[in-house]
Amino acid sequence: LDYPDPESNAVIVYFRGCEHHCKGCHSTILQQFCEYSESNQEILEKIIDYCKRADTNKLVFLGGDPLYSKNLSLTSYLVNNLNKEYDICIFTGYDIEYVKNLKLQGIKYYKCGKFDISQQRKSMKTDEEYVLASPNQNFYDGNYKQLSTNGILKFK
Repeated sequence: LDYPDPESNAVIVYFRGCEHHCKGCHSTILQQFCEYSESNQEILEKIIDYCKRADTNKLVFLGGDPLYSKNLSLTSYLVNNLNKEYDICIFTGYDIEYVKNLKLQGIKYYKCGKFDISQQRKSMKTDEEYVLASPNQNFYDGNYKQLSTNGILKFK
């Protein structure tokens, strides 16, 4: 569901820790950061194994927030070791300017923007479009080109 194309199956990688604390967050349990019990290499190996079992090269990093300062080291490690064989999409509450400043290489898509409960709508994905939970959130490609408008990505 979370990969921004109409047909792909994706493995979701959840990160713990987020500083946005959006009102109405659907992942409040992931807002609190705590140290990961596995090494970066062990996490990488698990992700590769899950992708093999799911028969996909699509990954979505979300959480919490994969770009939260305490997650950046792990996120960078995973991106650097996965981006040649896997298409990675990162969901973040940060805006695109923050993302650009990180200068991550090898990301296929970003979903940027904090959830805004005052503009909440039903998030859904069909064969024609992907509607994000609030219109201030948008998809960007790896070159930071905005792909959606008002939180709606058209596939056709």
